[in-house]
Amino acid sequence: MPEPIIELCVSVERVLYPQETVENASWFILQTSEGVCKGNMAWRPRPQERLRLTGSYGSYQGKKEFKFTSAELDIPTDSRGMLHYVCEMASGVGAAMEAQIWEAKGEDWASVQDGEIPRLTGKIWCNLMEAIERAECDRAKGAIIAELLKAGATMNMAAAAYETWGDGTIGVVQSNPYRLAELPNYGFSHVDGQIRIHFGIGDSDPRRIRAAVVYVLRQLTESGSTLIGWEDLNTACLAKLGGYQDLIIKSVSEMFEEGTLKGFKDTRSVSLASDYRNEFAIWEFLNAGVEI
Repeated sequence: MPEPIIELCVSVERVLYPQETVENASWFILQTSEGVCKGNMAWRPRPQERLRLTGSYGSYQGKKEFKFTSAELDIPTDSRGMLHYVCEMASGVGAAMEAQIWEAKGEDWASVQDGEIPRLTGKIWCNLMEAIERAECDRAKGAIIAELLKAGATMNMAAAAYETWGDGTIGVVQSNPYRLAELPNYGFSHVDGQIRIHFGIGDSDPRRIRAAVVYVLRQLTESGSTLIGWEDLNTACLAKLGGYQDLIIKSVSEMFEEGTLKGFKDTRSVSLASDYRNEFAIWEFLNAGVEI
C-alpha cells in the first residue's frame, strides 16, 4: 500500500546535493529538521529557510526519507511567528533571547538596538539584523509567489519567475502575462488559459496575438530552418488563435517595425530577428577566413 500524501513543514539545515557550484539545479537532497527530504524545487534553498513540502515517506538503503513533489516557502504571517523565524536564522540568538526580545519590544521587536537586550550585542546583534533583512526578502518572495499561484501559475513557474525578475515580478507579469512564456520550460500554452484571464487579457488582446506569433514561429523553426513562409506562419497563427486575421497582420507589421521580426520580400518569408542576427553572425565568421 502506497504511503499517504502529507504536508510536512521543515527547516532546512543544509543542502546535501547538488553542490552550490551546480547551475540550474532542479532536484535536491536536503538535510532538514525532519530528516532527509528529496525532490524537485525551482530554487536552491538556504540554510534555516522554512519550507512546506508535499509528498510521502519512503526509504533508501534502509533509511527513512521524505520524497516531496512540491515545495513552497513557509513564512509566518503573524509578528510573533516572524520573530521566531528570524531568531532561528540568526546565529547566537536562542530561545531565551528570543523571549526577552519579545517581552521588551513586543510587536516592535525588529527595532531592537545593539545592547538593548543582555548579550544581544556586537556580532550577535549583527546576525539578528541580517536575519531580519533575509526574512523580509523571504516575505516579499512569498507574497509574490502567492500572487502568481492565485493567478493560476504552478509553484515551479512562480518560483522561476521570481528567480528571473525578483521584486519586480508582479509588475512584469501584470504588464504582460505572456512574459512568463519566456521562462525556461514554459511557453504560450502555459499562459493562455487561467493566467491570462486572471490578468484581464481577452482573446483579441494585442499581447496575446504577438505572443502567439512568436510561439508559432518558434514551433515552426524547431526543425532547424530559421525562415518560415508568410503563408505558413499566417495559417498556423490563425489555427492557434481561432481567427483574428487583421490583428495578426497588424501585429506582424508592428513587430517588423520594432525589430522583433525580420522579413524577406523576395521569398515572402519571416524569421525572428534574434535568429537572423545569430545566423548572420555565424555566416560572417565562417566567411572571414578565420581558422578554428
